[in-house]
Amino acid sequence: MTMPEYLAIKGCSSGLLNTVLTQSPHHAKHEQDTPDNGASEVSDIGVAIHDCLLEGVDRIAVIDAKDWRTNAAKEAREQAWAAGKVPMLSHKVRAVEEAVRSVKAFVGKSEIKGCFDEGQSERTAIWQEGQTLCKIRPDRLTKDWHISVKTTDGSANPEAWIRRQLSAMGYDVSLLFYERGLKAVGINVDSRILVIEQNPPYGCAGVGLAPAKREYAESRMVRALEQAIGGNT
Repeated sequence: MTMPEYLAIKGCSSGLLNTVLTQSPHHAKHEQDTPDNGASEVSDIGVAIHDCLLEGVDRIAVIDAKDWRTNAAKEAREQAWAAGKVPMLSHKVRAVEEAVRSVKAFVGKSEIKGCFDEGQSERTAIWQEGQTLCKIRPDRLTKDWHISVKTTDGSANPEAWIRRQLSAMGYDVSLLFYERGLKAVGINVDSRILVIEQNPPYGCAGVGLAPAKREYAESRMVRALEQAIGGNT
């Protein structure tokens, strides 16, 4: 299933749960009724690192331009998207390739070693919570692991990243919602967040949820899900 097809499914997602928690069920319903069509300008290195790590650097379509301002660059970008490629300005390609190499070197020495050698990227799972359809699209799924890939313009140091982004960005709730969805379709694996710095030297870290943080995230996830279901999201 392509990303646009996934986005077109009207169901409760981790993003909607985060909207429930940070805004309201009403905002989540509005977000669901006006979905993103999946189109994006991949000039952001974080998005490109994520996509190329999961789908391969051969997906990069190098655009020989300084920026996206010219009509020629815009047309080339649209053609790349239509061909299923990741359009990248030529001066940014090397950074993405270096970041992907750094990630794979880190993973090769970590507890999630081999997660990019076997498994599948961005497969869709759908299940029901009462009358509400729910959906997830795990970044990487192997027989042992569910890996959620996150990039940061700050530090990937686990303590700093957890303090600054884990709960603030709703990543803890998202991780547990994904676990819930995977279990609903019969998949029981451990979860880790793979944090990647967007800037040299592209430091990485593997982050899991400590028991106290897992309990806190679980309570928030259940509360958000109950509100979403109650609001017919």
